[in-house]
Amino acid sequence: MVMERLDVDALVHVAVRGPIGAVDWRPAVRDADAFGQQLWALNFEAAAYEGEDEPPPLYEFTPIPVGVTAVEGLKQIAFYEYQTKDEDGRWEASPVPEVLRVVQDGLIGHFPGFDDAPWGWGQPELVARAGREPHEPQPEPLALTALRRQWRDAGMPLAHVTVMRPEFQTYDSRIVGSAAWWPSGGSGFAPIGVSLCVGPSEAASLFRSHVSERITHRLGNDRHVYRFGDVVVVLSAPTVDGSTEELDRRLRLLGKPDEHWWGGDPPIASPKLEVVAAGVALDPARAGRHHYRDAFVARTPAELARLAALVGDPAVKAAVEAIDTRKQSVILVRGLSELDGVESAQVHPDPQGGLRLVVHAAHASSMSGTVLIIDRPSSKLGILQVMAPEFTLELAAQEA
Repeated sequence: MVMERLDVDALVHVAVRGPIGAVDWRPAVRDADAFGQQLWALNFEAAAYEGEDEPPPLYEFTPIPVGVTAVEGLKQIAFYEYQTKDEDGRWEASPVPEVLRVVQDGLIGHFPGFDDAPWGWGQPELVARAGREPHEPQPEPLALTALRRQWRDAGMPLAHVTVMRPEFQTYDSRIVGSAAWWPSGGSGFAPIGVSLCVGPSEAASLFRSHVSERITHRLGNDRHVYRFGDVVVVLSAPTVDGSTEELDRRLRLLGKPDEHWWGGDPPIASPKLEVVAAGVALDPARAGRHHYRDAFVARTPAELARLAALVGDPAVKAAVEAIDTRKQSVILVRGLSELDGVESAQVHPDPQGGLRLVVHAAHASSMSGTVLIIDRPSSKLGILQVMAPEFTLELAAQEA
């Protein structure tokens, strides 16, 4: 991913000023602005999405307003390398890696307890630590071990296998563990990310989150997302071994995916959506005249009664009042007097587990609207945001 300016500021800050507590830090670079520009440009070349072909803005170092610990500095370097290393030779040809190695060496010496650690081990060091229990690594979850074996047998050995833990900054309760695969023994930014989920439903939720993210960032059609039961596979780089067809062939050794998205319109993630009536006259006394486009959602009998009161057409009002809110939610979209057809209304997955309703309007009028009903799963719908020009409704979905 393309890093934010603050990410670059943090790296330059620790390279120039060192970590908290450093009294003898020697700056790793002389020109902080030039080093920051190098960092950002190298990351941008490696991680920019399609269409992001402009260079990053001119960089001017701004010290961050807090101190950085040695551990935080090392982790920021690891984060930068993960987002920036590539297979095209740019990383090796740049002076950036050598500077980061110098910073890493300096940071290690500032770890708490570093000066007290043994400089070589002998019997006196063992005696001094006789009361310390030996460390036993926690066993890997059996499901993660089985996943590792399955990918190895398919010719795709996984690396960086990590068990998800609550203390992680990126903790996601849907995920048991994650891993990565590099074709041809590569390193750096992993083109293939693999997530083992708690179960198929959690994997389906994670699948929709990845799809929505790619739609939001308008990634190209060569960014694939797969779901194999409780496993989600994400292609983060444009190509693998020269083509996404090769990737698809390799992954199908794992079996037929339950879901697969590779650009274009996302899968419809909602039950049936139906237009009750379009061009419905609204009651100006109740609906008001100051909003051009907004939406009302009814999920309970009380909300349904308030929504029906906005409708000025008696026949449509009666149809709305007859809807069973135990099974369906009702949406009144003011400003849509005519649709391009039911097919143009789609429900898209939302990263937070909600719904995105995209309605393409043929005609618009502030005092008319369109009534839609949607089969409701075990969720309540509430409007988050209304967007133009294609009139996108962001709907929150929370378990009832």
